[in-house]
Amino acid sequence: MRPVLAGIVYFVLVYLAGFVLGASREAIIAPVVGRVAAVLVEAPLMLVVMTLAAKAVCRRMSVPPDISSRALMGAVAFGMLTLAEAVFAKILRGLDLGQWLASFGTAEGFISLLLFLLFAAMPMLVRDKAVATGRP
Repeated sequence: MRPVLAGIVYFVLVYLAGFVLGASREAIIAPVVGRVAAVLVEAPLMLVVMTLAAKAVCRRMSVPPDISSRALMGAVAFGMLTLAEAVFAKILRGLDLGQWLASFGTAEGFISLLLFLLFAAMPMLVRDKAVATGRP
C-alpha cells in the first residue's frame, strides 16, 4: 500500500510543477523560440523536479528500495499522469484520444513521451544513500 500512496504523492508533486512550467513554457518561451525549443528548455527542469520528488517521496514515505515497490510507485504515478494528460489535452487543447496519441509523433511530443517514461522509471533510478548503505 505504501508504494501506491507514494506514487500518488509523487504524481501530484511533479504534475503541479509540470503544470506551472508548462504554462510558462507555452505563454512565455514558445512564442519566442518555438515549441520544440521551449520543450527542450523545460525538459532539464522537469528532470530535476522528477529526481528531487522521487528521492523525497521515497525517503519520507519509507518506500522500500526493492524493484517491485519502486516499480509499483512509478506505475501508479505514470497511470495518473497518462489519465491527467489525456483529460487536459481534451479540455485545454480540444484533442480527442487519437489526436493526443498522434501528438507523440511530433518532435515535442516525442520529447514529452521520453519525459513520461523517465517519470515512471525515476523511483527505480533514485537511491537514498541511507537506504542503499543501510546507515541512518
